[in-house]
Amino acid sequence: MIKPEQPRIEIDELTAVIRESMAAQKHENGSAVISSTPDNHVQSVFPELKLQPDFQPRSNNRYHIGGLLRYHDRAFVENAYRAILKRPPDATELARDLKRIRTGEFNKVDLLATLRYANEGKAKGVEVEGLTVPALVRRLGQLPIAGYFVRLAIALVRLPNQIRDQREFAGYVLSQNQQIADFVNVMSARISGTNQGLARVEEKLSAQMHALNDEQRGARETIEHNANERFDALVQQLDTHATEIQQQADHLKSIEPRFESRIGEEKKLLQDRIEQLQRLSDLIQVRTEQLQTTIKQEASQLQEKIDHWSSQQQKSGLQQRESVAAAATELRAEIERVYRQLQQARTELSLQGRNLNSLLAPQVSPESESATPPVPFDAHRLDALYAALEDRFRGSREEIKDRFRIYLPYVEAARATGDVIDLGCGRGEWLELLTESGIKARGVEMNRVLIEQCRERGLEVVDDDMLAHLRSLPNESARAVTGFHIIEHVSIDALVSLLDEAMRVLRPDGVAIFETPNPENVLVGSNFFYLDPTHLHPLPHELMQFLFESRGFHPIEMLNLHPWDTGRVAGEGELAERFNGYFFGPMDYAILGWKLEPQKAQ
Repeated sequence: MIKPEQPRIEIDELTAVIRESMAAQKHENGSAVISSTPDNHVQSVFPELKLQPDFQPRSNNRYHIGGLLRYHDRAFVENAYRAILKRPPDATELARDLKRIRTGEFNKVDLLATLRYANEGKAKGVEVEGLTVPALVRRLGQLPIAGYFVRLAIALVRLPNQIRDQREFAGYVLSQNQQIADFVNVMSARISGTNQGLARVEEKLSAQMHALNDEQRGARETIEHNANERFDALVQQLDTHATEIQQQADHLKSIEPRFESRIGEEKKLLQDRIEQLQRLSDLIQVRTEQLQTTIKQEASQLQEKIDHWSSQQQKSGLQQRESVAAAATELRAEIERVYRQLQQARTELSLQGRNLNSLLAPQVSPESESATPPVPFDAHRLDALYAALEDRFRGSREEIKDRFRIYLPYVEAARATGDVIDLGCGRGEWLELLTESGIKARGVEMNRVLIEQCRERGLEVVDDDMLAHLRSLPNESARAVTGFHIIEHVSIDALVSLLDEAMRVLRPDGVAIFETPNPENVLVGSNFFYLDPTHLHPLPHELMQFLFESRGFHPIEMLNLHPWDTGRVAGEGELAERFNGYFFGPMDYAILGWKLEPQKAQ
């Protein structure tokens, strides 16, 4: 039988051609529209072309052969797999079966029978009504010799039906081609309308761009004009300031000789005072040596008396012990009085030495003073980073406030009046605790992030260097000077200057309190101390005690703070105790020193 040559219509290929044509036409128009319209809106504007009906799987697993034979080519193969095997064909199966059907090796009945009676098809149990007889006939037609006559007979019987089917298929093809032509015409019309809309949008956008360019040009001219006027005004102000500065410099030059004369007189007076203090120090040293000799002699005599009195203990033992205790008490009082005088002398020497150094320092001329470079613009660029580091490793505000409560009794017990100066106040926990206790306090800080946090809480904070701020305060004006975890940030020279200034500004009976990491704790000295990259070096408490004594503080008290009790290892004995002490003992310590009243020093 001669097969008529009919064109095959591939839906996917046709859709791809249409899309390529639309894209090419849009590219030729030279305009691109960015749309945020969802996909379902695009589908409503451009309808989908369907040349074959959709396949709907049945839940009862029963199909009729006619319902499956109405599909053609790729749609037939895919729907046959989905109906009988309940799955789509893979790429290999689809290519193989399409090739068989397109070459005439299989017809639709052969494919349905192959799928239905395969092991997978039997396992699925799908029934296809009307498939058994056509499949049997097709098998008979495949028999040797006899199959030829079977096929011939079937072909003669089905010849009128095939002619009718051929005519129906030709009409079906024509109707499908007409649908495609109508779809292409509709799409062409809509694409043309879209291109016209794009052209109108492009014209509007071009007009808006011209208007925007005009506005920008006018704004730029206005800004340039205002900037020029502002620049001229600033130049005039700078000229005025330069004139004033020059006048002040001339005035300073005119009074410079008087200052030099006054400085010479002050130097002479200070030199005389230093010599007097030196003589006083020598006198104190001689007096101390005499007292030590006297104490030794008295101790030797007391020991002889004790030995003598021990033989007569039964007669007057109680009276002798009282006499010895009284003598010992008198000696201790005398030693304490001499020690206070020595500390007072050290205080005077420290303060006079600081004054002498400030006067002996070279005078800065106005020209060199004006040439001092300003603070770099990026001096505070790490403020936020350091504030975050404080929040990460320092602890919560409530925890730090609770730790600071140990110092309240010392400040409250100080009989001196005036403000409490907290150097390096940080987040302001100590200032907040003092304010809540009714004690007037002021913080000194340079980190602007931390300053802002303190001021938001209503705390008084000065943006200044702590040593410079202390130097700006008058003598004996502060009740207490405190600093928590700041002395490990400064050099030894700055630390000594800091202690000298603290001694100067403290009122008599005022107290200085400084807290710092404890390097005797191995974990602190080797690890935790370096979590803050601005730390310079650990300060052992023996060193701080020596520095406090050398600057005239007396008495001095040490507080061991914040042991790591949860980290202690279990065990008893000296070894376990020493291990826990070195690794989990106090992680911080505080040193407290008082400024002696003049009458106490005497």
